Amino acid sequence: MRDLIQVGSSEREARFEDLRGDLDAVAAKFSDYLAHYHAKTRSSAHGLLGPVRKAVTSALKPLMTPGQVTGRALRVHEMAQRGQPLSIEATQSLEEAIAAWFDLKERCPVHLRKPVTDRLLDHVYLLRRKADLQFWRDFMGWLREKYQTLDKLNAECGTAFDGWERIRKKNNVKLEEDFTEFRGARKALGQVVPDVDVIDPDE
Repeated sequence: MRDLIQVGSSEREARFEDLRGDLDAVAAKFSDYLAHYHAKTRSSAHGLLGPVRKAVTSALKPLMTPGQVTGRALRVHEMAQRGQPLSIEATQSLEEAIAAWFDLKERCPVHLRKPVTDRLLDHVYLLRRKADLQFWRDFMGWLREKYQTLDKLNAECGTAFDGWERIRKKNNVKLEEDFTEFRGARKALGQVVPDVDVIDPDE
């Protein structure tokens, strides 16, 4: 008797809904890594995502390994960091994110890889923009505690802001110094803080 030939897979093919939770987790890992990345410009997706876009798209190429992709992403990171050494924390964070992306990619049907990749990059961008905006809101709260009133802030900084939400540090030496002090206080607490070039909202 001729053996039966099995057609297709006994496992149900993954759908996007099955991957959504893991996709969110991978996006969060890449966002955590970008907290260590000092982008030259944060006003565009390309500038803000930096090495992440390279890592995510490189992983889709045939025969690529997590180690190869991590190496390429690290080179992009190092070239953009103005000669600053890459921290152990940043390296580990990037390695973990890439490993998680490879795992997700392998479980993702080929026809879904392009939309999943696009969604991943969009999600990472959203998470970093939200993190930047939250950091800015925290700075506004710090300024309120320091100056107590808007009139006092305007007097000491030589500004004429008519609301806390309208404060911008650009081109103001005193507010730039305050921002540096705020970042230093956060670092002293062991927090990873955005680069000094984090943009003001709506700038």
